Amino acid sequence: GRSGIDQWNFVMSPVAASQDKSGEYTKKWIPELSGLSKPLLHKPWEAPNELLKHAGITLGDTYPHRIVTDLNAERKQSLNNVLDMRRKSQQFNDEKGYDIITLPN
Repeated sequence: GRSGIDQWNFVMSPVAASQDKSGEYTKKWIPELSGLSKPLLHKPWEAPNELLKHAGITLGDTYPHRIVTDLNAERKQSLNNVLDMRRKSQQFNDEKGYDIITLPN
């Protein structure tokens, strides 16, 4: 199988909610957000202040502020970082770009 840094160069956007379409997982494991409706559950920073207040949420206090505000820029930076690392470490990749790992006997 494949392994290495390229296997982790993907983005799981909470805004798309593709990993938790029903919202049940989020409501179970992040109870601070359970008072929000499904359209805002994965993006509480878009909720009006009155709705946040009603749900008992204070961004920056009871729930953190959004960390990534420009997903496209972060994706581009991540890709550039991976490509830069690969350019500097070509001796650890084969001709197809796979990682070369030497295991002990």
